[in-house]
Amino acid sequence: MLFAIGIQTGHAQAEEVATTSTGSIPMYRLFNKYSGEHLYTRSTGERDNLKRVGWNYEGVAWQAPTSGSPVYRLYNRYNGEHFYTIDAGERDKISHTGWTYEGIAFYSYSGANGVPVTRLYSKKVNWHHYTLDNNEKNIISKQGWKIEGVGWYAMPNSAPTPSEEKLLNVPVVWQGNTMLCEGASLLQGLRYKGVTNQDLLTFVNSMPRANDNNPYHGYSGEWRHNVSGTYQGMMADPVVQWAKKVGGNTANISGKGTAGIKNEIRKGNPVVTWITYNYASPQFKQMPWGRAVWNGHVVLVDGFKNGAYHVVDPVFGAKWINASTYENAFNVTGMAVAVR
Repeated sequence: MLFAIGIQTGHAQAEEVATTSTGSIPMYRLFNKYSGEHLYTRSTGERDNLKRVGWNYEGVAWQAPTSGSPVYRLYNRYNGEHFYTIDAGERDKISHTGWTYEGIAFYSYSGANGVPVTRLYSKKVNWHHYTLDNNEKNIISKQGWKIEGVGWYAMPNSAPTPSEEKLLNVPVVWQGNTMLCEGASLLQGLRYKGVTNQDLLTFVNSMPRANDNNPYHGYSGEWRHNVSGTYQGMMADPVVQWAKKVGGNTANISGKGTAGIKNEIRKGNPVVTWITYNYASPQFKQMPWGRAVWNGHVVLVDGFKNGAYHVVDPVFGAKWINASTYENAFNVTGMAVAVR
């Protein structure tokens, strides 16, 4: 599915830009996980609209001047690609082949010490990509992308500024009246990754069970309903084993903290995490296998922004949770499994 809805023309963008006193403007970079396209815009309105319809905001790609050599933007309604060129002749040539000319997208710096923005092309996907990040350029050129040269120039000293906001939009799997918060949270991640389309009650058939009721060995206790006075649940390692049984790729990242969670989400990997139920203060009980968090709960984290984490909770649904509220509940155990 391609998100072409709401894309504004270059003329509309020019009315919504926010310049700085130095005559530069940030160029925002967004990614469409469905089509694989990266889009670049100076319009905060277009940026925010595309975020609302499912594009991932990746931050500021570079700083562009507020005047200079125009860079033109065209749109291919057949494959959803946006194409950028500083060459008016190239603009006119491809607009005659069915591309829609959308106007001046931004400007290229024409003074000394401009930072080159490299243009690359993949014959495999019939797509262009633009970056001033040499590491990114080198990585994707090794993957078969052809370097076509310098597309245009960014302002001197420009550098990418990755966004501190990321949201994967993983759909909820409800646990219902079961005690399968671990299973539902894992299944949310596996479905998102395309590993399985099973429902929860089918998925539970492959769940590792602990014959000794040690949750570090598998699921301990009754999973169908609450049994007062018993521990019902499982820890990180058997969750990893469970994912492997259905073809999933996961990793136990316990002990890596919220920085580890964010690093995984930046890579597109949601993370199963152990917290306290409804973010309450922890209650502990000593068991033969160790100290149990008696009011524990398991959720999937699929996003973060300044001051909040996006939690996909199999009981309460998907919502943004205050960062300190989530961290206090998570840091009780620090257990986490990345779904890759």
